Amino acid sequence: MIQGMWSYVYSLTPWADRQFTGGETLIASETLLDYWLGFDPESSSESKQLIDRIPALFDQLCVFDSRLPHGVGVVEGTRDPLQARVALHGWFHEPEPSIVGFLSTQEAEQTIEELRTRWREQVSRLGPFYGKAIWRFSVDENGLVSQVNLIVNNLVAARHETGDVSALFAVSEEIIRDSAFPPSKGTSTVLLPLG
Repeated sequence: MIQGMWSYVYSLTPWADRQFTGGETLIASETLLDYWLGFDPESSSESKQLIDRIPALFDQLCVFDSRLPHGVGVVEGTRDPLQARVALHGWFHEPEPSIVGFLSTQEAEQTIEELRTRWREQVSRLGPFYGKAIWRFSVDENGLVSQVNLIVNNLVAARHETGDVSALFAVSEEIIRDSAFPPSKGTSTVLLPLG
């Protein structure tokens, strides 16, 4: 992936008082991405139905899936930089496992690789899927897992006729809960991206 999992646009534009047109963040809508699947020759296919336009309101942070086709509406009007569209944009790097507490990343490495292998097997069985799911869980001093939570995901089925993301989530939680980490001197919190 050229960009990270999530892209962002942080707007510093005084939107209500702008002296220009355009400048919205444009993101392809679900309707456009699955155009022929839900095609209805009786309904309109105007850009309003195919592209989501997000105004660049002042002090607004817009975060979206980097894989979606996206862009910026053509800005026309003032050339005064104090009255122009001003935004910071970029993307978050690919997430990596992180651990806070008594367990080191090096000590957890083998268990994390086993988790990833088991997860990929389930993706093959239930999917295919594209994207990532980021999980947070606790590991106690005995290496036992608890408090498993899905934090964020951008998983989508590769084909409409296959792939139940909710089934993958249920199996993923079970795989994580059943994992055994090495013992340590206390509890740790693990943030684990899978995908």
